[in-house]
Amino acid sequence: RVGNCFPIIYASPSGIPQSGVLSPLLFLLYTFDLPAHIHSHACCQMYADDVKIYRTVENQGDLTSLQAAIDSVSTWANKNALSLAPHRTKVLCIGSDDFPPTYTIGNVGLQCVSEVRDLGFLVSSKLSFLPHFEILHSKALARTYNIFKALKNQRCRDFGQGI
Repeated sequence: RVGNCFPIIYASPSGIPQSGVLSPLLFLLYTFDLPAHIHSHACCQMYADDVKIYRTVENQGDLTSLQAAIDSVSTWANKNALSLAPHRTKVLCIGSDDFPPTYTIGNVGLQCVSEVRDLGFLVSSKLSFLPHFEILHSKALARTYNIFKALKNQRCRDFGQGI
């Protein structure tokens, strides 16, 4: 209760409140067992609500193992009343294209990309930082232009007031 106002209470079958102080901790507790479900098929890294699955692919069997890891995550998500977003899930192949991948979540094919944004960095399939630096350079030029434009306009106003 805040003053004379009472909060509206809604029933939620699953999930945690967004922007809550405990939300990150609750989400970590909720997803704690996910890596154990894919341990034998691939490696898993988690950060907040972002999950990365990766594996060295040297033959067709490795492709199958990586798809099995994706299937394990999908099964785990369904059991825990979570939904995956195949349209937001990307496949980044680093190195040679000897085994072109075709991964799916359910019946939806995953998009293969040459670059992906990860935790603020643009990672390329060639592990080059050049695309990331080019974006930073463009943003820096745009901000510099805006600063000089603002300074130029400020000088004109100051000059007009001095007359």
